[in-house]
Amino acid sequence: VSLDRGWTGAAWGPLYSEPMADDPLIGKELNGFVVQSRIGSGATGVVYRGSKDGRTVAIKVLNEALGHIQALRRRFEREARALGKLEHPNIVHIEDYGVVDDVVFIVMELLHGQTLEAVLQRHALEPGRALNIMRTVLEAVAFAHEAEIVHRDLKPANVFLVHEDTEDGERETV
Repeated sequence: VSLDRGWTGAAWGPLYSEPMADDPLIGKELNGFVVQSRIGSGATGVVYRGSKDGRTVAIKVLNEALGHIQALRRRFEREARALGKLEHPNIVHIEDYGVVDDVVFIVMELLHGQTLEAVLQRHALEPGRALNIMRTVLEAVAFAHEAEIVHRDLKPANVFLVHEDTEDGERETV
């Protein structure tokens, strides 16, 4: 269940389908994951919805124009390797990463929710909710630090809020 109706996302922002009929990656296979539709884009990459064996995933692809800049490519691959080592309920799960035909990509779980930034643009948080979110973020960051991994871009746009229905009621995951 989404936190707000109509919002879905992939670890870094709201998910929406951008119609891109001429996108050469649509239909392409990356290590067995089929790229299905474009979700959104940012400064360094494009995010796609993909699937493999009936599972839906998010596929983050390094912007083609940047993929040839070796320093950015190495940083993107380091990010994938570092995240791939972390198993924590509040850190997005990385399933795969690689390079296929010069396409540099990370495959991760597809999350349903929205960024903290999107929430804050609409309204201020209740103090209790803000504390819960920060506590959860700090637990995840501390876990990463214990593994000697430092998040270099921690900001509301990179904090993703997920709402889940559980037997005990709703639970918000960061």
